[in-house]
Amino acid sequence: MLRGVAGQRLCDSSRLLSTKLFEPAAARATDDAWWGTGPRMLSVIDLHAAGEPARVVVGGVPHVPGENGMEKRAYFMENLDGLRKALLLEPRGYPCQNANVLVPPSPSCPEALYGYIILEQNKIYPAMSGHNTICVATALLETGMVPMREPTTTFTLEPPGGPIQITATCKGGKVL
Repeated sequence: MLRGVAGQRLCDSSRLLSTKLFEPAAARATDDAWWGTGPRMLSVIDLHAAGEPARVVVGGVPHVPGENGMEKRAYFMENLDGLRKALLLEPRGYPCQNANVLVPPSPSCPEALYGYIILEQNKIYPAMSGHNTICVATALLETGMVPMREPTTTFTLEPPGGPIQITATCKGGKVL
């Protein structure tokens, strides 16, 4: 859980879930180029920062090519927007839902441990979002994907807008 300066609760990881994406056979055939023929299973963590929801996709996404975060964002927008719709629209999402897709860091940002692409409603792909960054950092630390060091963990993430240095206060396996 993250706490703000006045001690209010900002971010709480709520649940880890997996969802299998079902779609008509005709749509699936056109997507096999990037999904392959295996099962379409995503691993996601739902969190919030001060009540603002964010879903962090930690596994199951096809390879997203690009030399930097903006190129990966552009590729996702053009080729994988169906994934955004599956995560954010009914029946799996709702009007206020956001999502963040973890990707390997770009060659142009070797200091980053992870990159991420931010997905919002109406085909909006922001270059940066504060609450999404808080949720991504919390998910990575509380799942052990980034090793937690108490009392402070510092690492770099790469959203499309460029690298961000994260400093998280941690105690008892949780982000405060």
